[in-house]
Amino acid sequence: MAAAAPRFSAETLRFLRALKRNNQRDWFKARKDRYETLLRAPLTEIIERLALDFRARASARADEIDTELDKAEANIADRRHELAATYRSHAETASLNFDFATAAARYGDAYEQVAKLDVPLAYRLKVLQGEALNDHGVYQNDNQALLDSVVAYEQALEIGIGGLQSGQ
Repeated sequence: MAAAAPRFSAETLRFLRALKRNNQRDWFKARKDRYETLLRAPLTEIIERLALDFRARASARADEIDTELDKAEANIADRRHELAATYRSHAETASLNFDFATAAARYGDAYEQVAKLDVPLAYRLKVLQGEALNDHGVYQNDNQALLDSVVAYEQALEIGIGGLQSGQ
């Protein structure tokens, strides 16, 4: 059972009334020990209890916020994976129609959704983007697309090396 909350006594109120009537330094100095006992000590205890209560409530609220953020982040990650899958499906369909430029763009969009969340998938999507750019360059005789495919492959290599170094 919790300790009783500190309270001011009737004697404290009498002291405060007397202080109001005799608000002079000499009167107070002569009764400072009563002030310490009747007013300051209980007030200090009240302040300490309030501080502890506030700290406990703040910590509990911080834990609630942390849990809510974890759930929100998990939801965002799920939604980004879902969006990446949608872009990837679009890219695959575009590749089947020999629209490799669109495929490369959609693989890039899919990559952007998961780049910070899922290194292995980000790596795979960057490789697929490089392949689509390469196919576009070969079939459309587009040198810029071929150069862009090299850049995408280099980025995939960096992602792969970074993933290996971080253990992903």
